[in-house]
Amino acid sequence: MKTVRVKPGKAVSGAVMVVGIFMGVFGIFSGLLAQSGFFGVIWVGVVLAVVIFSAINVFTEKGIATEEIDIETKKVELSFDEKLRRLESLRRDKLISEREYQHQRKKLLS
Repeated sequence: MKTVRVKPGKAVSGAVMVVGIFMGVFGIFSGLLAQSGFFGVIWVGVVLAVVIFSAINVFTEKGIATEEIDIETKKVELSFDEKLRRLESLRRDKLISEREYQHQRKKLLS
């Protein structure tokens, strides 16, 4: 089983970051923070968390996943003949050297 991390795209995260910055500035400069007391502090804290989360997803490659999905993977076992054919094809197409071909062929035959 393979776990895949799903995160918002850079465009979505960028838009959310801009809106979050606007809402934070609005909350601070409109007097919401001063007038609302504890609610204003919560407002600015949540907005700050959203901006930081979005900025991480915009400015880093790894980002922060919002969910994880488990995917079942099936391993396909090739027949002995098919393995030899593929090995021969790699040699014929010069993707592996003669030495590597002989080594892998010997391994398959044993």
